[in-house]
Amino acid sequence: MNDVFMVVWGRDYLDGYQFVYKHESTGEILNGVLTTTPLANIEGGTDLYEYTLYPNEYITEVRGREGCWVDALELHTVCGRIFRVGGYGGHSFNRQFVGVEVRYLVGNTQEIRDHICHVSASVSPARLSLSPQIFDSCYQVVLRHGAFRVHTVNMWAGTIGFAGIQMIFQRKVPPYELYAGYLFGETFCSTVDPAVSVQLGTDEYLTMALCRLADDEGIFELRFRTNFHRNISCGSVNGDKFVFACHTMANCEVRGLRQRMIYSPCGLNTKLSLHEIRLCDTYDATDFDSKITAMLLLASDPTQSAAVGVTAPLSFEDDAHDDIDFEDETFSIPANIYDFGIPSITDVESSMWELKNLLGNVRRDGDECRLIVDQVIFVYDNILALHNREIAYAGLLVIRLLDLIQLTVRALEKSAKVVFV
Repeated sequence: MNDVFMVVWGRDYLDGYQFVYKHESTGEILNGVLTTTPLANIEGGTDLYEYTLYPNEYITEVRGREGCWVDALELHTVCGRIFRVGGYGGHSFNRQFVGVEVRYLVGNTQEIRDHICHVSASVSPARLSLSPQIFDSCYQVVLRHGAFRVHTVNMWAGTIGFAGIQMIFQRKVPPYELYAGYLFGETFCSTVDPAVSVQLGTDEYLTMALCRLADDEGIFELRFRTNFHRNISCGSVNGDKFVFACHTMANCEVRGLRQRMIYSPCGLNTKLSLHEIRLCDTYDATDFDSKITAMLLLASDPTQSAAVGVTAPLSFEDDAHDDIDFEDETFSIPANIYDFGIPSITDVESSMWELKNLLGNVRRDGDECRLIVDQVIFVYDNILALHNREIAYAGLLVIRLLDLIQLTVRALEKSAKVVFV
């Protein structure tokens, strides 16, 4: 018997579940044991979900939240999908298994009449295992596909500051299942709850990422900005400057890390490489399903997958052609910049007008002045280009411009080679 789909009830708590199976030879459908609370039998009393498994997909973990009863249930599959129902009370639990698959669940409804108060799993040997390459490929499909959006940002903090990140993706159409992205970071992150877990709104997405750094040290803080002008951050405030990790265009979104984070316990040589895609109003969810099905077929039967034309798994290196064609200068900005807000393009034009008036009667024959003024003009041109192309948060370049203008004024004041005419 192979799992076909699961019927699960839950809104504020887990209200019921049932596994449904299909005989491999005859195609006969068999309903498993039905476990429900009274709410599952009341129309509108709870939410009903039906989650269909892909061919060769199976459940590997049973997670959730529980106190006196089960508040939420999460079923994790071999390819990273998450089927979740219920609320957010209680404490988290994780019943993870190695080399086996979950065949059905056993819940206790006797101790507390109107609630399921415990869930355990019955397992059997797993029918297949995914190689790291296949699992990488499944992650890459989700990372790049418009049928999914970033649902939750999880981040961990360590002794120095930022220690790890994981994006949880959600399908934009029913059944709205989740997909766990990679957890990038220190090993301890997989064993503890995240320090920061932020769920994005339905129309909210990440537009920019900043890293708080200090000289010769790693990432103290990772901070995201959303299109709703919300900051999502994790880490320490010890760093003295921000640098861009990702600065995306309008109509594009930051999806997560493109490749594994290079990290050392002392924080040295920490690097982030983030992935961006264009927002799309139309997408083919069936195309996503076929790609994941192909990856699972490749894992279960490489010979058959080759016969039907399944291509080799995607890799992090394959991501290069998928990148947004935009290169911006990486520079540092003051770490307290958000305390003063982000200037607008109007502020830039006003400041540039004042600078031109200042420089109008100055012969720039001092080396220091000439270099700084050239930088000012270069950054100003970039800001106008960004603004005209509707690049998100071009205002951060404004901050750099204003800083350069201040340097210019100071250089003009102290340079003996500047002659006023």
